[in-house]
Amino acid sequence: MNKIGAAMCAPDEKVLWGGYELPTTGNANTGGLAYSVWTSGPANASGEPIGDSAETPRGWPVGIHRDSQTGGTVRVHVMRADIG
Repeated sequence: MNKIGAAMCAPDEKVLWGGYELPTTGNANTGGLAYSVWTSGPANASGEPIGDSAETPRGWPVGIHRDSQTGGTVRVHVMRADIG
């Protein structure tokens, strides 16, 4: 199961950096973690990835793949600054 979560800024803010925390829940079938990240990086105000472009980053989406039905909470973080 794939899911995308994001931390977004207010209209007058920009992202300096971002990141995520994965649950520590293990997968009983494989002995490994039940989550993997397939995308993480800066995005525009619409949540679309911008990569290394000169566009002002306004959010940080994270794409997660869950390998099992094991639950947990993925947290997405951003450090923000005023646009000025």
